[in-house]
Amino acid sequence: MEVKNSRVVVLADTAERADQIDVDRANAAKQRAEQRLAQKSAEVDVLRAEAALQRHSTA
Repeated sequence: MEVKNSRVVVLADTAERADQIDVDRANAAKQRAEQRLAQKSAEVDVLRAEAALQRHSTA
């Protein structure tokens, strides 16, 4: 992110406008990620689950 005067530039792989976010879907994804992290099994892709939680926290 770059901030200059009254202008903000954000570089991101994906983005959603607030009016495009399905809140129920986002909450379900957050719950799945939290459950996967709680399992602490070798089959859990920790980076993927953490990325899902990060997406939810920035929404």
